[in-house]
Amino acid sequence: MDYCKPNKKSANPEKNGNCFLNLFFLYTKDVFINGYKTELTQNDIYEVLPEHKSKTLGDKLEKEWKRQINENKISIPKFF
Repeated sequence: MDYCKPNKKSANPEKNGNCFLNLFFLYTKDVFINGYKTELTQNDIYEVLPEHKSKTLGDKLEKEWKRQINENKISIPKFF
């Protein structure tokens, strides 16, 4: 298994941003400016929001899958 130390990423500004910043994705302007000036690295990327982590999304998908199996109605596109 390939293991690397996780890079310390800066906090995601979407978490603490107001509705105007989140609505127009204005918190991404710094990433675009840095990407225009230089090549982006792993340190330029923000931390993933807790609700977007794979464990959270996988648990949500598994819960919905089990619910649909119990009802004998399997419809994954409805879930997304």
